Amino acid sequence: MTINDQGTATDAPPELSAAARPANPTLFGFRRSAIIEIVLFLAIALALDIFVLDGTRFRDAHPHPFWLLILLVSVQYGTAEGMVAAAGCTLAFLMGAIPPQSVGEDFYDHLFDVVKLPVLWFAAAVTLGEIRARHRRAHEELSVRYEELRARSAQLSNAYRRLVRVKENLEVRVVGQLRTFLTTYETARLIERSDPGEVLLAIVDVVRSIVTPEKFSLFLLNDEVLEAAIQDGWGPKDRYARTFNAHSPLYQEVVDQKRVICITNEADEAALSREGVLAGPLLNGETGGVIGMLKIEKLELLDLNVSTVENFRALSVWIGTAYAKAVAQAAQASEAALSVGRDVMPWQYFEPQQYFLVSLARRAGFDLSAIRLQFTNLAELSDDERAAIHGAVSAAVRLALGASAMPFSQEMAGAYVVLLPNMAAAAATAAAERLGTSLRTQLREAAPEARFESTTQSLYQSERREAKRERDAS
Repeated sequence: MTINDQGTATDAPPELSAAARPANPTLFGFRRSAIIEIVLFLAIALALDIFVLDGTRFRDAHPHPFWLLILLVSVQYGTAEGMVAAAGCTLAFLMGAIPPQSVGEDFYDHLFDVVKLPVLWFAAAVTLGEIRARHRRAHEELSVRYEELRARSAQLSNAYRRLVRVKENLEVRVVGQLRTFLTTYETARLIERSDPGEVLLAIVDVVRSIVTPEKFSLFLLNDEVLEAAIQDGWGPKDRYARTFNAHSPLYQEVVDQKRVICITNEADEAALSREGVLAGPLLNGETGGVIGMLKIEKLELLDLNVSTVENFRALSVWIGTAYAKAVAQAAQASEAALSVGRDVMPWQYFEPQQYFLVSLARRAGFDLSAIRLQFTNLAELSDDERAAIHGAVSAAVRLALGASAMPFSQEMAGAYVVLLPNMAAAAATAAAERLGTSLRTQLREAAPEARFESTTQSLYQSERREAKRERDAS
């Protein structure tokens, strides 16, 4: 397996390892080809010596022709076949051709002259054969190592291809998930401002943008029964339940216990009972009551993570609060009866909204800042003056900061916090000055003695803005 210039894996031509190569046939434990070569060489050499030459077995030739056979067989096949070649050459050299001892020649000199060449042949066969054997062992070790590396390379190539597929899927998923902040935020503001029917229609886009499920549903609580109000992505073959009564485990966990349950938790799997992967209560942030349930039936595996669960938790509170507010608005006799101060959200909304916007800022890459207003002399004001502060703050925020600002009221402490999405710290400081000027104007008649202090804080600073600031500084 190899990887070409484009980064894709291709199959390399197959090669046989040492272990996979077919074994050479043997004869009496020796390679048959070596035996055949030895016999043929000696047969031809003896035929030449007997029929053409003088029959002395090339004794006077220097070097002896049998050296060629010994060297070739030892180098090619190893020690065993080299010894066989040496033995065959010794028999052919001595059998019927041992020279007689000459007059005056010592016996040991004659013996040495007879066995000198055979001894050298055997010594050469052993030496060259062992060298050949060592080379063969080294070659086999390298072949085994090569096969291991080739297998590992194939595994790495397969892993690389899987990684490329995962990367491509992630890129597609990220492109599909990342929406511009303005689109998401305007949709969310639509939820908070519309009647219940429009809220339900807007919920579909919000859930798709933030959680990106393939299938999800929204249930509303009606007389201790959860009834399906939205089923998005359900097909004709889906058999998900459309109602859950007070006796079902899912109802007891979500409505009674007010828990967000996830299929990754073994204890929650039984409660979900193949009805989905995530389920949580739609909470009214003002009262803490449950008005329904949001349930995710199908979600990509890579999207099911801690961040998704926390976004789902915050989204459930957001939707529940928005829907409860829409129902309350629809129940009023007229829009004029509503207090302007209702635009300032209660303090219990602040934590989930802040967590959600910080998470969204990280994902979408925008800045998030906050302005804190602290009234310092509430004890010196009358009840009417304190009551007027709420409406003055609401009007000042809308006039100075626009509809994108999100104010929260901590009335018991005399404090207000305004979340400013898509606004950097420097811009937030200027916005705080505008807000202070507008608020003093609003308080001039209703509560002229009210005093307050304002501070700004950067909750999240996008990496792109930070990189631009560093480039400008350099």
